[in-house]
Amino acid sequence: MARDISKIISPLLGNTDQHCKNSIELAKELKEITIEDNDILISHDVTSLFTKTPTQKTIDIVVNRIRQDKTLHKRTNLTADDIAQLIGLVANSTYFTYDDTIYKQLEGFAMGNPLSATLCEFFMEDLEQKAIATAPPNCKIKLWKRYVEDILEIIPKGQTETLTQHLNNIDDTDSIKFTYELETEGSIAFMDMKITRQTDGTLNINTYRKPTHRPISIMDIRTSHHTQNVSNQNTISPNKHNDRRERP
Repeated sequence: MARDISKIISPLLGNTDQHCKNSIELAKELKEITIEDNDILISHDVTSLFTKTPTQKTIDIVVNRIRQDKTLHKRTNLTADDIAQLIGLVANSTYFTYDDTIYKQLEGFAMGNPLSATLCEFFMEDLEQKAIATAPPNCKIKLWKRYVEDILEIIPKGQTETLTQHLNNIDDTDSIKFTYELETEGSIAFMDMKITRQTDGTLNINTYRKPTHRPISIMDIRTSHHTQNVSNQNTISPNKHNDRRERP
């Protein structure tokens, strides 16, 4: 059901100028851009997007978009209210079993659910449009390209903290928070690209490979306070029963 709902609502996504389809398309766009000496390349990243995206607010955003969609009837016989109920059902079905214990995720959307990425994308599109429209005047955003929760920007130098504070205040549920990275020696890594400014203001694109990390063990998962798992008591709640046969 989750996959079917995703197919119905996905055509409404990816139609903004800020949308980044893949690194190949982005590289083509970046080659047409010239960066000024008083500008800086930065990237922002959402902390724990899936488990921090506000559930009900996101559903409201999706339903509002669906109600305005004049082509919905071509993809399904379901009404906007029908889809809203189904999304709510899927979004709240966040039970899982780990180490003979049943848990329920209390916030956000479950990773691995076919619908979760689609719902998070709806939320991020809504948030970024508000962020760009209300950005401080001295923080002119000259480039904004987003791939899922990663955003590449070009803004005036000295405005990174201002923009970050602005982004962290957009979500009125106070769930979504951003971190940032600055260009280093004229270069910044984004997706699988290393983007480097040239002396004439053009951007050079090379392939980037992230440093290899050691494999994550079960012990790492059980003891980490930063991963989205059973150790995070803010988003995960254990069921009192330990019977694997129990169904929520």
